[in-house]
Amino acid sequence: MSQPILSLASFFSIEAREYLNFTFDAAARETVRNVILGLCVVMIFVSLYALYQKYVAGAIVRAIIKAEAHSKETAKTAEELGLEKNYLALLELKTNLSLKKLVRMANEECEAEAAPAEEAAIEAESETPTEPNAENCEAKEESEDTELARFYIPEELKYRADNMFNKNSNNIVALLISSGLIIAFGILLLKLLPWILTVIDNMIAK
Repeated sequence: MSQPILSLASFFSIEAREYLNFTFDAAARETVRNVILGLCVVMIFVSLYALYQKYVAGAIVRAIIKAEAHSKETAKTAEELGLEKNYLALLELKTNLSLKKLVRMANEECEAEAAPAEEAAIEAESETPTEPNAENCEAKEESEDTELARFYIPEELKYRADNMFNKNSNNIVALLISSGLIIAFGILLLKLLPWILTVIDNMIAK
C-alpha cells in the first residue's frame, strides 16, 4: 500500500544533485518544491473562484438581462427576478465590487438624488422641497424599511456584464482541463529544475 503512495510522491519531488558553484540541499529543495506547488494551488483556486463568479454572481446578471431591467423604471426586485432564495448571489451584490459597478439599485440612486435637494432646502430655509423628484425620494425613504430593493443594469453596460459573467465561457470542463494543465506544468517544472540548475552551474564554471 505504501509503494503506490511513494511513487505518487515522487512526481512532486526534486531530484537531488551535486553542484560545484552553489549548494542546493534537501532544505532548499523542500522550500522550492513547496513554493511551486503553492503557486499551482493558488492558480487552481483562482480558476475555482472565477467559476464561482460565473455561476453565483452571474445568476443575478443573467436574470436582470433576461428581465430586460435596464433602467430605474424597469428595475426588478429579487423576488421578481426569481432570486429571493439565492442568498449567495444576493450576498455578492453587497460585497462584490465588480458586480456593484454593473448592477445598480434604484432605491439607492433615489436617496442620492434626494440629498442635494434637501441641502438646497436647508440653505433656503424652506420647510418643503422644491424638487418633485425629492418628494418622490422622500416618500421612498419613509417606506425604505418595507420596500424591497430593485435592481437593474444600464443599457450601456448590458453587453459588458454579459461578457464578464457568461457561464458558457468558463464551465466545469474548462476548470478540470485547466487544473490538469496547471498540475502537469508544476510536475514538469519540478522535474526540469535540476537540469536548469545544472546548466546554470556549468555557465558559472565557465
